[in-house]
Amino acid sequence: MYGEALSGIYCLEESCFYNICSDRGRRMDKKRESISKAVADFLEIPKDIVLDLPKVTIVGQNELYLDNHKGIIEYSLNRLRINLSRGFLEIEGRGLEISILMPDEMKIIGEIRSVKFLD
Repeated sequence: MYGEALSGIYCLEESCFYNICSDRGRRMDKKRESISKAVADFLEIPKDIVLDLPKVTIVGQNELYLDNHKGIIEYSLNRLRINLSRGFLEIEGRGLEISILMPDEMKIIGEIRSVKFLD
């Protein structure tokens, strides 16, 4: 496999092969995302549905609704980390409680102090 031509590029090291493949994959993902976004804009379909983006709704300081999550990473009374399609959401506060949990949406109650999107 090493030393074979990859789309006109010769590669002699394993790490080079993986870098070429992962770069190509990232470019394809970005193209796919931009096409999906254009289709969503043209058809006036909500982007959170088409692009599998999270939708966060905060009501005051005591309620947070989250759609399109991918599971819970960490849960305590002071911090909650939730997996997203890209990165994760970190919620910090006091007395945090998951009052509703469904496969793709949840409701969190408690004193919410901060909400961060992280990669």
